[in-house]
Amino acid sequence: MGRFYSRTVIDQVNQISAIQYLMDHEPYNLKRTGRSYITKKHDSLYLSNGYWRWSSRGIGGKTALSYLQKVDELSFPEAMERLVYLYRIDPSQKDPAAAEKFAAEQKKRRAEIEAMVSRAPAEFHLPEPAENNKRAYAYLRSRGISGSVISYCLKKKLIYQEKEYGNVVFVGYDNEGQARYAGLRSTGYRQFKGDATGSRKDFTFRLTNNTAVEAYLFEAAIDLLSYATLMEMHGLDFRSVNLCTLAGVAVPGADGKQELPAAVRTLTEGRNIKKFNLYLDNDEDGIAAAKALAAALKAEGYQTVIQTVPKERGKDVNDLLKSVLADQEAKDKADGKKM
Repeated sequence: MGRFYSRTVIDQVNQISAIQYLMDHEPYNLKRTGRSYITKKHDSLYLSNGYWRWSSRGIGGKTALSYLQKVDELSFPEAMERLVYLYRIDPSQKDPAAAEKFAAEQKKRRAEIEAMVSRAPAEFHLPEPAENNKRAYAYLRSRGISGSVISYCLKKKLIYQEKEYGNVVFVGYDNEGQARYAGLRSTGYRQFKGDATGSRKDFTFRLTNNTAVEAYLFEAAIDLLSYATLMEMHGLDFRSVNLCTLAGVAVPGADGKQELPAAVRTLTEGRNIKKFNLYLDNDEDGIAAAKALAAALKAEGYQTVIQTVPKERGKDVNDLLKSVLADQEAKDKADGKKM
């Protein structure tokens, strides 16, 4: 028969969180994933925001006591005995003041753990690829991107289809060829776009040419691919220049100034770029960002041109591409009728 524990002792034990217990006594069993953890024993058991959840079993909780009972399958007395021993709690304690003191100590410890987790850089992993890229290919074609541009990016492992949700993934590599960034875009009715956890925006999605003196900057991957398609339509080789995304834009402050984005800094490393063409969105934020970015580039000695999509053609480069394709389709239909 197990020891009887007073309510005071149980209350003290319930102040110990699962993540706290594992960090204190089983750190070897933890593996970081973004701003959360999984256990090495059970890769579907996540610990995040003070809670634990074992997805494959459909169970979860918050305390170390619940973790030991449900995951390690200890009885209540066994789990209590382990925690009382490890955290040096007097098992005969009945003084509420002692419980309050212990609770304050554990609250401080939890705060330390949460601060450590929030400060630590999130670990980056590329999303798991699907068996094929059919959905990603079809989605990009629906946006007007040419098949040859898509095929080139697939071959170079710049884009692929994610396994879990079917998103198209836009990969960014550092100057040594190591993946550092992954932008995600939904391929179905569900509207989603974002970056994979731990992505570094100094190495965004880009198509580079180390000998080219000209570079083009875009807010998003779809705009970059749209411009590559427009170049192709005009008989130009999109591989002859540097095409780089900013993964969004930084709106300048009240002084109208802006530092060079990290993605631009790393793009220029080891390359002889002399001119930048800015193809940001033709809206209030995009126009303000383009002006500030152009000023920052000129201050660094680069020739800079702001390219603006005409209002009648839409807001961004993808709108421009779809407008050009619509004109081409209308012309082809008219020529067909004439024949």
